[in-house]
Amino acid sequence: MVYIMLHKGRNFYLGTNQGIYRMNSINDDLTMIPNSADQNWYLKDFDGQIFGGSNNFAMNIINDRAIPIPGTAGSTCIRRCTINGKDILLNISYVDLNIFVKNNLGKWVLSHKIKGFSNPIKNFEVDQDGSIWLGHMYRGAYHLWLSDDLRSIHRVEFIPRLSPNNSGKQIRVMKIQGNIVLADEHKLYVVSNIKQEG
Repeated sequence: MVYIMLHKGRNFYLGTNQGIYRMNSINDDLTMIPNSADQNWYLKDFDGQIFGGSNNFAMNIINDRAIPIPGTAGSTCIRRCTINGKDILLNISYVDLNIFVKNNLGKWVLSHKIKGFSNPIKNFEVDQDGSIWLGHMYRGAYHLWLSDDLRSIHRVEFIPRLSPNNSGKQIRVMKIQGNIVLADEHKLYVVSNIKQEG
């Protein structure tokens, strides 16, 4: 099953439930990227660096090889965002939230794990105020704020359900036209409406 596709140069990279495959657009050659045999959730290009996320680790795709990033344990979503005035990559996983920053050579490198939060997260979005909305892998959602230095959780709120009759279900987090939207099996909720009702 193909979850994601990334086009770069003459190649298409396909993230699947079996591994990451590279397809050359010139000769349609399809080959599996070494070290990528796993459930793969995303492929993203940030400033020329290709990142992938699998059940086991976050990785860089370099010279058509998957290079695991030490210090990551599974990776389900990564985004470039600005939080507390800092340009970062925020990586989420089954257990951790990780921050990537640019080094002196202009490459994105793992900086640190955020302390104070450990939950299996499927997806996330960053609100205009820099707070983070996270969809739990199995139930509910979280809204959290980071400390000024981005090293720990300043505040966290858990949202167990969006409607009274939908307890213990997964909540999907997305952004539509700049607005954070939460969705369960029944409805879409714009966050500003939830704040007004709550």
